[in-house]
Order: sequence, then structure tokens, then C-alpha cells
Amino acid sequence: MKYFKIKLNVLLSLVLLTIVVHAQSLTETHLPVNICGTPASSDVNVQSILENLKNNNFPEYQRLIRMDQQRQAFNENRVNQKEFWALNLENFSDPSFYLITATLRKTGNKVKIWVEDSSWDSSFVTQTEVDAIYEALEISTSPTSLDRDKGIVEIENLLFGDPPNKDGDGIIDFLILDIKDSFDPDEGNFSFIAGYFFPVDQQNKSANQFSNEMDLLYLDSTPGIFYDENRGTATVLSTTSHELQHLIHYNYDIDEEDWLNEGLSEIASLYCGYGISFPYLYLKNTNIALMSWSDEVSDYSRVNLWTLYVSEQVGLDFIKNLAQNSLNGVSAYQQLLPSFTSLNFDDVFKNWTIANYVNNTAFDDRYGYQNFLAKGYRAADTETIYQFPDSRVISLEKYGTQYLRFRGDDTLEVNFSNLPQGSSFLKNPLTQFEIIPLQSAFFSTPDFSINDEYILVLGNGNQSNLFTMNSLSPYSLTYYKEEAYDDYQADGTLVINGSAANKFIVPVAGLKLVKIKFLNSFSNTPVRLQIYDQAGGSVGSPLIDPIDTTLAYQDAWVEVLLPKPLSGLQGGQTIYAAVEYLSNGSAIGYDRNAEGAGVSFVNTGSGWRPISSSELDGALMIRIVFEGNLVESGEILVETPVAFLYPNPSRGILYLNAELNGPGELQVVLFDILGRKVGELYQNFPNAGSYNSIQWDAANGLDRDLANGVYISRISFKNVATGEKYMLGSQKIFILK
Repeated sequence: MKYFKIKLNVLLSLVLLTIVVHAQSLTETHLPVNICGTPASSDVNVQSILENLKNNNFPEYQRLIRMDQQRQAFNENRVNQKEFWALNLENFSDPSFYLITATLRKTGNKVKIWVEDSSWDSSFVTQTEVDAIYEALEISTSPTSLDRDKGIVEIENLLFGDPPNKDGDGIIDFLILDIKDSFDPDEGNFSFIAGYFFPVDQQNKSANQFSNEMDLLYLDSTPGIFYDENRGTATVLSTTSHELQHLIHYNYDIDEEDWLNEGLSEIASLYCGYGISFPYLYLKNTNIALMSWSDEVSDYSRVNLWTLYVSEQVGLDFIKNLAQNSLNGVSAYQQLLPSFTSLNFDDVFKNWTIANYVNNTAFDDRYGYQNFLAKGYRAADTETIYQFPDSRVISLEKYGTQYLRFRGDDTLEVNFSNLPQGSSFLKNPLTQFEIIPLQSAFFSTPDFSINDEYILVLGNGNQSNLFTMNSLSPYSLTYYKEEAYDDYQADGTLVINGSAANKFIVPVAGLKLVKIKFLNSFSNTPVRLQIYDQAGGSVGSPLIDPIDTTLAYQDAWVEVLLPKPLSGLQGGQTIYAAVEYLSNGSAIGYDRNAEGAGVSFVNTGSGWRPISSSELDGALMIRIVFEGNLVESGEILVETPVAFLYPNPSRGILYLNAELNGPGELQVVLFDILGRKVGELYQNFPNAGSYNSIQWDAANGLDRDLANGVYISRISFKNVATGEKYMLGSQKIFILK
């Protein structure tokens, strides 16, 4: 079993990076990135390593045995200084062992803190840091913890139970050392191991030569505590709170499934006051199996949110019983849930999928998070469907979720070949909020309005699901796109006393700007939103009346509909979407790796100026949404420089002339008047250019010819050079034979 997987530390519970905006300059600081070393430590097979050394490198084998004999002799004669085996994790796939000497620097009722002598002599650790770590472990925690008057150890005893007592002293030992890892800033490697728990330490030396035979956790001295002339303990304490749950869990269940065990460790960090691990890594892509585990940071994001939701909905007593249950994974949930709630596992999962999108307990306690750090989180739309008829094959992971936004008018009909259990429509989820459960494979509503938001929540159950979904509405939009330079997950925050803006180019004429979105990083913050035109290559005059609002939640995506859509825009026109913070010290999200470098501007009182690529290589997290006009479904809906001509076919043969803007794949789908797919063509084109008289037999792939009548073609094109997929339009076609 792997107890601890790779985990990026939540340095300030929100971001890895803080960018401070001054009147004249911007500064970006590269901070070390904390990962957990236990993937290697938990996989270490000591007997295999020793056997391999004995057979292939006998002198090294003898050296290690002599070192261990010396270690035991050294420790027998000392109380306040000991030798410890530690893991060299420079190469996770090939860890090795080395000896360090450490001195006991602090003893309490619950903990002992040892510091590696070389780290002490190098001043990586001083008594100030030792005292701060002791204070957090045994005396008190931050105001955001479960109980600020209790230390980490006591909080986790209440949450999960008692740790093992391998050495019989009833005390947990913490060893601070310079963990050997691959941290090398000169080579651009800022990842380091902040700590680990080594399960071998819970075994006897007769079984494992390198066991320290103690209830021991390892903490990193540099850069975990000391780095670049700066000192701090938040990083190692966050990791310690995570690892301590694993130590406690080991006392009750030594073979727990990774997703459940890691979820408990994540909320251990949260309830000890160290925040939530990168929630948007999951919320931007929710079609991931809840129980899957691939050692990715997004895995921690997912199980953190899930376990937090369960702890709030079912209770902390349930969480304690879950940690101590001998069954693993879903089986443990299923055994325990009936004692705490009338809901089964699938019920809780279904409610969680809705909570991740709505996240507002004012509507219903089931559909949001109670913890103030999580109140602003919202899942991203998987896709927006805005041109009809639409037909697609959807793959839904086991206990995965997709959120499909529908835009159109009049009525909406959706037909599923295999309805995923637990799916529902949300109507106006951010305002009025109505849940419409899907009771059958066919859904129809006469209240589908362009003024309403309809979100289809596809939540799967205990198996992967592949199904076809057909949708039909009398009216489609000619265009819908959310323009963005970021990847939905903040790499940092830009602290600003003033305004921030992103530059956008209007794609085509006739569009309406309907929404502004941005990632806010502080709560209870008054802001003013504005759209500007361009003047002199920079921000110009306002195009709308300012929109004032107060932001209730931190680390949250904020969506604001314009009271009146901005129309009259010209294709190629440059506009700016701006967020003005009306209180000092506010902050907006920043994406370091965005491809939009050079599109962001700030105004801190002396006029607008761009964030140049020499200062920052990313973009602010400000987005806008463009919509086209409503048209009858079946009319030509061209939105890209790809043009098609449609001569009416005879004898079921369709001829297309295409002007393609790059190499790629052309797809033509034919629907009958009821919205059912009756034919499909895929064809690859190696280059951009004109292609004339592309011939398609509309009955291709069918056992029968198509009957005379009216059909609707639906055309899309994927440019493989850019990765862009264009929904190119629809047209009514008459087949006459």
C-alpha cells in the first residue's frame, strides 16, 4: 500500500506565488514547491534492497550492517542525541539509506522534536523554529483551525483517533533534517520534499534492518524551513498535519485505498488551519473517477473536496469512524453511512456534484460547502451547447461528472441512449436555483429561454458509461465563446491597489458581450467592473456604465452578467475588461503559464500600463463571454473563416465545396426533422485551401436509403495544426429521388 502520494503544498492555502504591484514595478518570486516523499518511502522493500546488495555489492552490504551496529551502540548510551536512518530520495525509483545524527531540542507531553546536527550547525533550524513547531503541534493552531486552543496532535486525535505506540513512550517523534531530494534552483528544479512518514519505522528491526522502531515523522530543514535567507514553519507544519493522519490511520488500517486515505489527510491539513489543496485542479476537469489515483496534484484536489463535503454533510464522528474502519474504500463508506444518515454513497455523490456547481447553502444545505475557504469554489462548464440539432457521444468516468450548459430559446428536448444515473438539470443555478431530476431517457421543457441558464449535470455511478445524447431546440445562437488566457487554476495572485484589465479582440461583427468573469482572491471586497475601448494602443474610454458589486468569497471565480449586453461591436475591434478594486490590499488571480503574455494591464494611480513580458510571463485571470444572435435552427451559422456551399442533393448525394483554414478533419452529420442522427461523414484534409465537390452519400453506413424529406446537416471542422474545433453551422436539406 502507498500511504502518501506526491502532493503540492498549499503555502498560503490559496496560491504558490504572490505578485506585488507597486506604482512602477512588478515582482515575481519563485517559491519552492513542496512534494511528499512517501511514494518512494512507502514502496521501499528493505529486504529486497539488502538481498540485492548482498548478491551484487557485498562490500556495501557489509558497510550498511556495520553502520547499523554502530548506530545501535551509539543510541544505547545516549538519551538526547541519537543516530537515525533516513531515506535518500533524490531518485524516487531507487531510494537508498544514510545515517544522520540528531539532538533532542524540545520535549513536550505529546511530542519530541529532534534536529539533525548538521542542519542545526548550518543554522537551517534555530530554537525559534523548534519552539514554533512545538507550539503548533502541542499548544495552539491558527484561527482557521478546528480549535485554535488545541495543537495539531490533539486536533487530529479528536478527528481520527490515537497514533500507534511503537516505542512504548506514548510520544510522537519529529525529526527535522535536510531531506536529500532533487531540489536544485540553479537547474530550475524548485520541487522539494517537505516531509514523509516511513511505514518501515513501525516494524521491528528483525523484519526491516532500517527501521528506527519509533512513531516518527520526518520534516525538511531546507528549503522547508530555511530558504533564500527567509525562515518559516508553515510549509512543514502543513505537511506534518497531512502526514500525521497517515500515522494515525496506520494504527487502525494498514492497507487503506489511496483515495480515501489521502482525502482524510487533506482535511487533516484543512482542519488544522492549512487550507485546501488547489481546488480548481479538479473543478476545471471533473470527469475523473473519484476513486482513481495517479499521484497527480489534481487527485489531492478531488479527494480533498469530496472528504470535506462528506465531513460537513455526514459529520466529524463519521470521519473518525471512517479512519478507524478496517474495511477499505467504498466498502467502508457503505458499512458506516446507515448509522449516520439516510443517504447511501450514490446519494451523497449526487448531491456533491450539484454542490460543486451551485455552492450556495442559502438555497439548500446539501448544495454547498460550509467552510469559509471553500464557499466561493465552482466547477467549470465542460462545454456549452448552443447550436441545434446536436448529437454527441459522451464518455463518463466511474463516479465522474460533466456540466453541459445549454443556450437557445423556445423549447429544449434531450434524448439519451443510456441515461446516467443521478443526472439532473439545474435551472438558473446562481440565482433562483431549481433542480429538475431526469426521470427517463427523454427530457423536454417548454420553458427554455435565452434569459435562463440550463446546466445539465451528468453524474455517473459505479461504472464507466458511454452513451449518445441528442438535443434539439427551435432556436440556436450564431456564436458562443468564453474568451480566456488562463487555465482556470491560479498560479498566483496579483496584489493591487487600483485596477487590472485584460485586452480582447472581438472575433466577428454582430456579437454581444454578455458576461465578465474573474478570479478574486479576497472576500468582502468592493469592486467596480468596466468595459473600455482602445485609444493610443492602451485602455481608452468606457463603453458601459460601471457595475459595482461586493465580493463575498475569496479564491472564487466571480461571474457578472452585464445588465444590458454590449452590442454594436465590430470584428477585430480591441476592447478591455477591467476590474477596479475599491479597497487596498485586494488581489486578483494570475496565470503564470498563460499563452496571453502581454495582454494584461494595471493602473495603480498613474495611468494604465501593460504588464510586460520582462516582468511577468502570464496573464491576469479576467474573462469575457461573447454571444451571437438567435436564429432558427437549420439556418447557416458561420463563425470562422471556413466556408461551405450546399447545392441541394439529388438521389441522397450531398456535394460540398470547402475553404479550409488549415489541415484537419471535417465532420458532417445528418439529422431527420425530429433531431435523430441518420448519417455521418468524417474526412481528413492534409492542407489548408479550397476543396471542391466533396461528395457524400447521405445514406453512408445505413442499411437503407434515406426517404424523401427534409433533413438538417450539422458541420464541424477540427484544425489539427491549432487544435481548435469549429462548429460551422447547419442547413436544411431536401432529399428528392
